[in-house]
Formats: sequence, C-alpha cells, structure tokens
Amino acid sequence: MKLIFQFFTKYLTFTNKYIIFVMPMKRITIIFVLFILIASSCKKPGPPKATIKTLDTLYKPVSNVMVRVYAQPNGSYVDPVNKILELKDKTDANGTVTFEFRNEAILNVEAKQINPNRQASGMIFLEAGKTVEKTLILR
Repeated sequence: MKLIFQFFTKYLTFTNKYIIFVMPMKRITIIFVLFILIASSCKKPGPPKATIKTLDTLYKPVSNVMVRVYAQPNGSYVDPVNKILELKDKTDANGTVTFEFRNEAILNVEAKQINPNRQASGMIFLEAGKTVEKTLILR
C-alpha cells in the first residue's frame, strides 16, 4: 500500500480539472519496452499431432498398413480451411505414422492391412501443442 501511495504522490499531479501523469522519459521508455517484451513473449501452442502405431496380435509392429484419420460426415473436417474430411498414410518399418492437424478435434482412426486381411479402429482426442499417441491392434 505504501508503494502505491509513493507512486501516486511522485508521478501524479492534480489540478482543478485534470490529473497529469508526470514521469521521466527514460522510465516511460523502459516501461514501454518491458510491455512489448511481455506481450510478444506469449507463444501460441503448436499444432496438434497424432502418432498412430499398428501392432499385430503378438504386439509386434506392422509396417505398410494404411491408416486413415477422418471426421464423421456431419459437417466437421480434419482440416476446416481446406475442407478435408480425411488424411491417409502408410506406416513405416516401425509400424508408426504421424499426422499433423490445424485444430483441436475428436477424430476417428482406422487401420487396414490387405494381406493378411486385418483391421483396427479407434478415436483420438487432439489438443493444441500436444502429440497424441494411439496404438491399434490389427485383428
């Protein structure tokens, strides 16, 4: 409380009609620079990502599996800017594939292997700045 009182008595001058703020230019510059630094240091979180891992029933990674991440056809999109309903990619030698999205969302995931014919499905919940990991067991 004492500091606030000292601030007002030092830098505010009261007249009949106005309150005049009096502060040396050097201090105003320092306060302005600090304000700019604090305001610009606020970082937006990165885009949400999803890493899908496909395993067989013996819990071994399965490569070359087509993984599809999609939204229900009820007006929602995986990428609303480009109006994309689904993303597809194949898993690598470790049985993983990674997707990057623009927005937070709840999406469906489906993995299909042609030979032998196996599949799995699930859901992912995307959060900004985070990577969601989902494991699908092909049956």
